[in-house]
Amino acid sequence: MDHRVLLSQLADPTTRGALARWLLAACAVGFLITVVVLGGLGYGVSRMSFALVFWVVLVFIPLRIAVEASGPLGARLRQALWKRRIEGAYRPPPPPPPPPPPPKQKTIAVQPPLPKQHLLYFMTGKTEFTPESRAVFETVRNQILANPGANVVVIGHTDRVGSRKRNDALSLKRAQWVRARLIAAGIPKDRIEAVGRGEREPLIPTADGVAEPENRRVEIRVR
Repeated sequence: MDHRVLLSQLADPTTRGALARWLLAACAVGFLITVVVLGGLGYGVSRMSFALVFWVVLVFIPLRIAVEASGPLGARLRQALWKRRIEGAYRPPPPPPPPPPPPKQKTIAVQPPLPKQHLLYFMTGKTEFTPESRAVFETVRNQILANPGANVVVIGHTDRVGSRKRNDALSLKRAQWVRARLIAAGIPKDRIEAVGRGEREPLIPTADGVAEPENRRVEIRVR
């Protein structure tokens, strides 16, 4: 008989039950024959007990296991064994390493804006703008009024005509004169500072006594 046909028949629970009963009957008959033979030979009860153990443990139980192994229980057992064997043979690849952390961005401190600087020029020896600087002053004044939070520094300068003491006083006088005009225009006085530098910071270096027009100036720095 083809073994596949035999396995398909053993898969039927009714067939396996009948075969199990047949094996039990065969083992019982074999045990009785063994008892008769041992009794005829004059062996005692201990030998007969050994014969019972022999038929049950070494014959009936292995055959019963073989029958059940061919049914659904054996199929599930074989499937579990194969699954465990396959899972043991297959080892998944290790997980990829985590991505590197993003580079730290450099933070740039916010620097205060550079002050805006305006130059206004004066007539020789006077606290009076040149005609060109009058229009410039009006523009600077409007810009400061449009920026209520602005702070203003007015720095007066002179040329090198006259003594240093006189020029120090003249430069401060010019800065204070411009400050007064800005205050009159509506700019709070606590936001305006006036200082004089005399002839010490010329825009164009000259010899002593030279009346350089560009050195007679006031710088208005707005921050």
